[in-house]
Amino acid sequence: MTDTAGIKNILVALDSADDSLALLESAMQLANSLQASLEGMFIEDAALLNLASLPFAREIVPGTRGARSLSSVSMERTIKSQREQVQQMFSRISAEAHMQCHFSSVRGEVLDEVLSASTKNDLLLVSRRSRFIRKPVARAGKVAVVCTDETRIEKILPIAIDLALKNNQYGLLVLLPEENAVELQTRIDAFIQNKKIKAEYVLMDKMNAASLHYATGRENTRMMVLDTGSAGLDGNVIRAILADCHFPVVLVR
Repeated sequence: MTDTAGIKNILVALDSADDSLALLESAMQLANSLQASLEGMFIEDAALLNLASLPFAREIVPGTRGARSLSSVSMERTIKSQREQVQQMFSRISAEAHMQCHFSSVRGEVLDEVLSASTKNDLLLVSRRSRFIRKPVARAGKVAVVCTDETRIEKILPIAIDLALKNNQYGLLVLLPEENAVELQTRIDAFIQNKKIKAEYVLMDKMNAASLHYATGRENTRMMVLDTGSAGLDGNVIRAILADCHFPVVLVR
């Protein structure tokens, strides 16, 4: 894919959640398409460790009404077990895809680590959905991409298109700011003319997290592509989206 020649390295942030496998497979598909290197990163959530060290911390036992005490020792064991499971999955999928990939782990506040990593990698995939909720993900849906800058269209749009085409039941949803929507849509229509995909457009009067959450929820979004290099999306908006997003997010530098 010549449109994204600037994408050299991809990082996928993984946890023990049920959707990590699908996220990893998407990352590997992108790495193959873009001929980019791929790294898996497991984030050891410092907030959970801090919580476990509190004397009143309790864990609800699934399937019961009971609760048990938490301790920093037991939480360390749990996180270590999760990290090893994720690393085994990463190694297995990498081997099956005949790819040489690197795996690492970091400890810190999850959003801080994700945003920090997004400044050092051309592309970052992350999912926080199943940290908070457990519900089935429908196969059909849309890949949403936020476009605010004409000069960045050829950087971010091919990634969204690639993800939508590789997930056969996904469509493409383009979120545009109202003030320059006509110019952006004209450029995007020309860009995707021969891409075997059609775009649906949503005009946004505000590019804040609440508006984007509402628009993507209404349009059955299954994945979102955000441009961290665009002036139209500041770091606070991106952070707020990640904090409350129920589907994978792709951050493009």
